Amino acid sequence: MSHHLPRTRAARPALRRGADRVQFGLDPARAITVEGLTDLASAALMRLDGTTSRADAVRLCPELGSVLDALAARGALDDETPAPTLSDHRRRRHAPDIAALALTRESTRDAERAFARRQRSLVAVRGNDRTAALVAVGLAAAGIGTVALEGPDRTTALADLTPVGPYEPDVSWRDAVAESVRRQGAHPVALSARVRRPTVTLVCAAADVDLPWCDPELTDDLLADDVVHLPVAVAAESALVGPLVVPGVTACLWCLDRRSCDRDAAWPALADQLRLRHAVTLAQGMATASAAAAVAVAQVLAVVDGGAPPVTSTAQVALRAPDHLAEVLPVTRHPVCGCGWGDSTRTIGA
Repeated sequence: MSHHLPRTRAARPALRRGADRVQFGLDPARAITVEGLTDLASAALMRLDGTTSRADAVRLCPELGSVLDALAARGALDDETPAPTLSDHRRRRHAPDIAALALTRESTRDAERAFARRQRSLVAVRGNDRTAALVAVGLAAAGIGTVALEGPDRTTALADLTPVGPYEPDVSWRDAVAESVRRQGAHPVALSARVRRPTVTLVCAAADVDLPWCDPELTDDLLADDVVHLPVAVAAESALVGPLVVPGVTACLWCLDRRSCDRDAAWPALADQLRLRHAVTLAQGMATASAAAAVAVAQVLAVVDGGAPPVTSTAQVALRAPDHLAEVLPVTRHPVCGCGWGDSTRTIGA
């Protein structure tokens, strides 16, 4: 690819290692080192800022021609022109996101195409607790174009206020969160206004108990309608994100419920009591909710952007205070759960 105004990619600066060596980036797994350079060539590489044309640079230092081609092939340089997939406003608004995404893509153009998929995607958020608010606004901030707010609305209380909204009590929770989503450049819609199947539905719910538990009954309609969904349960100072349920392909919450029954004969009675008397958590640490929301948004982006399946396709991510370091808990389908009885060729992200 010809780069008319070559410049280094964001987060991969040119760093001088010696008189004849220039390194691009710092990560040992991705850094590129060019060796055997003349003083003129190394100085020119240190000034790749998009202000000098490739032709001028090569005319002054002919050896740069092959070097620039090699750097472009290795993804160290930005493309000369933006892809026609994003508006200029979107490109400027989400420049840090696109630059970060480009580090894992072949080119900035490829990153912009992936980001355009986010803009075209609809992701639903079911729930009305502080975690749901953080997830909904986080999705919008990450570039998801349409965020559907599902579930019953309610009047906010002081305990509902979060850094991303709602910002005041005694207002509609859905309206407050929708306004925050809108301020991030996304389109908030209600369940009744949804006109297409969401890429993923996040189910933000937890019972009022000291371990995060999301009632599988809350996902029965999603299983029946073949909707990909991701449970996000935050209770007290711990959280569980996942598994990512692709109906007929991956483990569902009923699979986890049946494994709980296998371990504890009293589990069905305990679950019924939680479901009937303690359905909504009253304890939810803000740091824990924020950490869980960040993990949940990242899992959704992995689905939308394509590539390797996210970790939650075969696991839950557990977070616990005070450090909130992620622990991956593998999950598998239960042999007697109906979700695995049919054959399916569906893939994640399809």
